[in-house]
Amino acid sequence: MRQALSKLPLLAMKKLPATPAYGPALWAFGRIRSGGSMGEPIVFLGDSLTSGAGLPFPAAYPALVSERLGHRRFVNLGVGGETSRDIRQRFLRMPEFFGHPIVIWAGRNNYSDGWSVAWDIEAVLEAAETQRYLVLAVPAGDYPSEQPGEPARQDLAELNAVLEFRFGRHFLNPNSDIGRSDRLDAIHLNRDGHRKIAARVADAIRAAGW
Repeated sequence: MRQALSKLPLLAMKKLPATPAYGPALWAFGRIRSGGSMGEPIVFLGDSLTSGAGLPFPAAYPALVSERLGHRRFVNLGVGGETSRDIRQRFLRMPEFFGHPIVIWAGRNNYSDGWSVAWDIEAVLEAAETQRYLVLAVPAGDYPSEQPGEPARQDLAELNAVLEFRFGRHFLNPNSDIGRSDRLDAIHLNRDGHRKIAARVADAIRAAGW
């Protein structure tokens, strides 16, 4: 899932639109995409699991969460191939998204360094200046090296234990709902997988009263 990415600075940024749109703000790594028409926007930050690799934009879990919450406004800041460090550095250059509720799904591309993943997420939350957040557990892929009993699977378990310890009630692990039939490939989710993640995230947001 890790891909070579340009290191060019941001080309352009736009604030979230005041009207519903799947709107474009072009920047060096891709597009910032938003949608929904109601309420304060929710920021979804992450890698290709958030961007919805292999699926149309409305099929990715952030858009599905928006639908479940009555077409809540949202922005999808998922970029494929990024480590938690990349995600942190990118978000810190986006002050227009600070202060809003945020869902972070980071660490899949550098899960072997669990404490660094936690530190990167902490830095994002410090900048975001909000207590309305969720941190999602990092899923294991359907790779031989990540099967039960393998060292990489232990790395993932240790990372998620660190995230749960650090973020407590803000930590959400929806991965037990995901099976092989919910994936496009060894790690990326299909439409059913994104629907399952969206259901858990939307329920958590309702329960938290965002």
